[in-house]
Amino acid sequence: MFQSSNKPRFRAQGALISIFVGLLTGLGAVGFRYLIEFFQRVFLENGYITVRSWYLPIVMGVAGLIVGLLIYYFAREAKGHGVPEVMLAVATNGGRIRGRVAILKSLASAICIGSGGSAGREGPIVQIGSALGSALGQKLGLSNQQIPLLVACGASAGIAATFNAPIAGALFSLEVILLGFTQTAFSYVVLSSVAASIVGRAFLGDTPAFTIPQYSLDHRAEFLLYAGLGLLAAFVGILFTRSLYRLEDLFDALPIRQIQRVQGGWRERLLAIDPRNHALALTLSPGPSVLEPLIDKTLRDRAKVGRVVELAPLAWRIAADLGARLAAQGGAALIIDYGYAGPATGDTLQAVKAHKPCGVLETPGEADLTAHVDFTALAKAAAEEGARVSPLRTQGDFLRGLGIEIRAQNLMKVASGSGAKQIESARDRLIGADGMGTLFKVLGLAGPMTPLLPGLEPA
Repeated sequence: MFQSSNKPRFRAQGALISIFVGLLTGLGAVGFRYLIEFFQRVFLENGYITVRSWYLPIVMGVAGLIVGLLIYYFAREAKGHGVPEVMLAVATNGGRIRGRVAILKSLASAICIGSGGSAGREGPIVQIGSALGSALGQKLGLSNQQIPLLVACGASAGIAATFNAPIAGALFSLEVILLGFTQTAFSYVVLSSVAASIVGRAFLGDTPAFTIPQYSLDHRAEFLLYAGLGLLAAFVGILFTRSLYRLEDLFDALPIRQIQRVQGGWRERLLAIDPRNHALALTLSPGPSVLEPLIDKTLRDRAKVGRVVELAPLAWRIAADLGARLAAQGGAALIIDYGYAGPATGDTLQAVKAHKPCGVLETPGEADLTAHVDFTALAKAAAEEGARVSPLRTQGDFLRGLGIEIRAQNLMKVASGSGAKQIESARDRLIGADGMGTLFKVLGLAGPMTPLLPGLEPA
């Protein structure tokens, strides 16, 4: 679509697609603006934060809960500011973004902003427009090299329609999303930006997004104050960015949810601040956990008070997606990690720093956090999507089935004295009961017509 030996046709098709992305994103930006105004009327008095002091925390708490549930259950990639997520999609996934992200980002961000949340429109509208452009590119069957251009068109269109700034939208998209200028990219991005700007002006009016008051310079020394303000803003921006990413890294490094049995039900273990020393600490949720239905029925009914069950919804989702792909396209997958055959109770969350165990909350962001894998849950998630699942094997049994003992013996015969000892030690570490042999487990997945991998065949 964007590449053809017929250059005039190529340019015409590319221009039409870019304009269509701009028009579509322009309508999305208008809808996003109306959504914000709607939720302002729902949550606030007269659309402004003038409500009673006791009312505002309740409003923002309810809104935050709604936003969190929407993102968690329907489109987790819609979390965050919006721009970094688009950049990541372009860098690692060929610009492929699910179309539902546009809907969920619009709804979640409108609720957040409309309830008085500390957020702006620029990040969400960039992700909304990018998702629309990406979805169109995928619908047209474009390649990973072509879709990012439509992502950039959507991003520029979102900025243009939202802030009545077509040039700023185009430059932002080229510099931040595509990370460079080409004649072709510039042409398509500008067309998309202008088209979106026309839609925005038609619905929202031809007025500046921000009113800048008249200002006159009284003394040249004021330039020094502006320079100082710029340096201060840069310092605050760097501090905020680093703090934000450290917090995101901390929470992203906790892929499991821990649910603890208490009298009368189950509560989730959460992070909190210890008021005594202002350090991170684990606490229980004030009410029953919404994840209780995900606990295996035998554990839910029989677990004693104080026992902990670990759930990994994100891992299950990945296994389900992998199972669905294998069922549809064939192929095989090999999953190796330390873990167990669930369901089971127990706290396996652990931290390692400088190759030594440490407390999970001792140095947040500076230690590697990990937990054992429930292979039974992964196998169930993949099987439900149509994948064939192998019996769970220990790493020792798996490697023995592949002939590691015979291979190691042959290598030891031709190795020197010290070399033979090293080979023997490595073999024992991989398959020994006191090493990795039993702690690590191996699970195989395959499509309906694909044989299971060697070493994982049913006995």
